[in-house]
Amino acid sequence: MDTAILKKAANYCVYQERTQAEVRKRLQEWKIWGDEAEEIIAYLITENYLNEERFAKAFAGGKFRVKKWGRLRIKAELKARKMSKYIMEVAMKEIPNDDYFTTATQLIEKKL
Repeated sequence: MDTAILKKAANYCVYQERTQAEVRKRLQEWKIWGDEAEEIIAYLITENYLNEERFAKAFAGGKFRVKKWGRLRIKAELKARKMSKYIMEVAMKEIPNDDYFTTATQLIEKKL
């Protein structure tokens, strides 16, 4: 495994949370395929640079707080990013029911 590529991939993951699919796509852009790409992804997971559960939690919390997305839209986007049902459910727990209903009420009042 090329240590320069490994460091580059780690830095890519440190900058912001990533999914395995995003890392795999970036590795392909760097002309890295097959077993070497899988070894790099395994290393990133082992060293906790890459964690899809952490990504999903950050994604759900951020989209809810900043963009005021609802649960269905967040779930649809996570599904499009190939997240498992388990990870989607864990991510949904990042949105407290009280905050969700308060935000929904505020958005409805704003429309009226």
